[in-house]
Amino acid sequence: MRHSLANGRPHGHMEYPRPAEPSRLLDARRHQTARCSTVEDMQSHSTPRLLQAAGVVFAIGLAAIVALFVTPLVTDGDTAPTFVYLLTMCAPVGFILGIAFALRSGRRAR
Repeated sequence: MRHSLANGRPHGHMEYPRPAEPSRLLDARRHQTARCSTVEDMQSHSTPRLLQAAGVVFAIGLAAIVALFVTPLVTDGDTAPTFVYLLTMCAPVGFILGIAFALRSGRRAR
């Protein structure tokens, strides 16, 4: 059986893209990490400020919620001060900030 060769390839031969060479992958990683030369650069690139703010605000809200339930146990039934009730609202605010960060970072990736 004889195959027809066009440009040195059998007829109907599909050419698939070759995988990237390991050296090219390493060069790309080096280039990517070269942008972050100092610890401050790496921290600013790894966690954006909106995400940090969301985490801090959410943690304050969770601490206030825990304090809200622990206060009556520690003070023989007295309720927590008003500012603790107000600080509990930080938990949903932090959650909303986290969602806003996720939506903004998702748009940038596209």
